[in-house]
Amino acid sequence: MKISYLFPSFNVHGGIRVGIEHCNHLAARGHDVTIHNVGAMRMPSPWIEINPRVDVIYGPLIDPERDIIVAMTPPTALSLHSLKTRAKKFYFLQMAEHLFAPKNHNWVTQCHYSYKVPFPIIGISRWVEAEIRALGRKGEMYYIGNGVSDHFKPGKSDGELTILVEGWEPKGNAAKDVLNYGPSIAKWAKEEFGAKIIAYSAHPIQTMKNVPDEYYCQPDPKTIVKLYQRAWFMLKCTKYDARSCAPVEAMKCGTPTVRAIDKGDDDLINLQNCLRSKYTGGYDEILHNVTVLANAASADVRYSLSKNGLKYAKENLNWNRWIDELEKIFAA
Repeated sequence: MKISYLFPSFNVHGGIRVGIEHCNHLAARGHDVTIHNVGAMRMPSPWIEINPRVDVIYGPLIDPERDIIVAMTPPTALSLHSLKTRAKKFYFLQMAEHLFAPKNHNWVTQCHYSYKVPFPIIGISRWVEAEIRALGRKGEMYYIGNGVSDHFKPGKSDGELTILVEGWEPKGNAAKDVLNYGPSIAKWAKEEFGAKIIAYSAHPIQTMKNVPDEYYCQPDPKTIVKLYQRAWFMLKCTKYDARSCAPVEAMKCGTPTVRAIDKGDDDLINLQNCLRSKYTGGYDEILHNVTVLANAASADVRYSLSKNGLKYAKENLNWNRWIDELEKIFAA
């Protein structure tokens, strides 16, 4: 099949990562795959590899002579809707996008229109599906999961208590850690337990600059793997995520996560492969979960979560499984 994915940019973002993984694996299976970056912004840094079999083009004009065209954002979904083409159209929706900027009326309106496009939506989150159904989506929807690449694997953790905080800087995104729970709890853990704090984010550090012992902005894939491997556990706090990459990447490295989230992350199961709590109003419970995993006597708990996480990853986070499902959707 001739398949095009419409990317908004190559910004460092979990949604971009997942879209590139789709394209890489589809190309590896012999499909003619094109990443069409309609934003025309080139890769800012080598934060993810693109299979050399994948063609990359830039600019707003969309090639209609394809078998499959997949939009990845509200603007590209609306552009695809107006495109005259013989291609099958799909919208790969990875988040209830209006929640990123709920006070931006124009953005919210555009998102709501995109949820009602008359072609199938491929989603990765049960709560996002329910959310957009409630907003009036009547059309066909498919549900798939994400995989995690094999270069995420267990390694040697630091000898001293080391906590990795992912997503340190929310950068005005209303769905992320708007209350700065991650930095605040990291500061507390450093004072309470003498924990070493390492952190990474897509943005330069602005918040509590003196807390992290090490801070990485837009780290490359090899560095990210090392950070997961070094940490005793990861802390990630957000209001919403459809299916965030970091906790499952850490899971495949054998690193459990203390997760605070109100809705999302279908792969994270409390007391099985993570310690999970609500974000809104959940500060005390997050502190409790960090205390459980930071305590020197909790090695058995960390081991159990790690073991269960590795088992879950092996059974559920294999890209071949989900690319099989994707090919079936495209061929239907």
